[in-house]
Amino acid sequence: MSMKWVRALSRAFSVIMVTSLLVLSMAVPMVSAQANEVWVQAVELQDGASTVTVELRDFDDLAGCNFWLYVDPDWAYIDSCSAGNFPGTTTLAIQRDVPSSGGLDAVSCILDDTANHDGNFVMFTAVLKPVETHSAVAFPYTGIGWGTTPVFKNAAGGDLAVDVTNITTYEVLAPTEVWVDDGYTVSGDNDGHTWGYNAFNDIQEGIDAVSASTVHVAAGSYSGFTITGKNGLEVLGEDGA
Repeated sequence: MSMKWVRALSRAFSVIMVTSLLVLSMAVPMVSAQANEVWVQAVELQDGASTVTVELRDFDDLAGCNFWLYVDPDWAYIDSCSAGNFPGTTTLAIQRDVPSSGGLDAVSCILDDTANHDGNFVMFTAVLKPVETHSAVAFPYTGIGWGTTPVFKNAAGGDLAVDVTNITTYEVLAPTEVWVDDGYTVSGDNDGHTWGYNAFNDIQEGIDAVSASTVHVAAGSYSGFTITGKNGLEVLGEDGA
């Protein structure tokens, strides 16, 4: 066989292969990205309040859901919650000391509508306040009862498959400032500060709790204290402290 015939056959084979690949690519449907995702971004609590947002991303045919998000009240306090922008009805409640969860607090959320909705939504936001320093832990979440799976449905009542792998963590960082007053108590108002987190009636406990910056000491009677390993920390006393 001459080189001219070899080149001609090679070109013909290439055309056939390209045509075949084009036909196959048109016949195989495109695989879309994962839809129906619940997102809760990682939250760091420190000093004051922080907001956690529960998002619904890339949803198709959403008409309703039942979803509970929990925190441990020993570490964080649910101060308030607000409905998001789902077009239907949103029913929210703060549930304290949920027995089946072992005493966790939760925000319970029910979304309900007679029509399907597509797109991105905010399910709800919740304001959390720090209670005690703690390392990052995963947000627990369930359906209507502890141990149940969150339920997401379309208008016909069919279940939706949902990705919950982007529900992340919350962490309580040590306060940058604390306040010490010999009149503070576990059940008191403590000038709006949180007992055991940034409010104490002992100077040493305040020093041990703070991460940096300042220990504010009100006038009163206190035991001695030492500062170890906290360079630049200030202990500021009022007159008489």
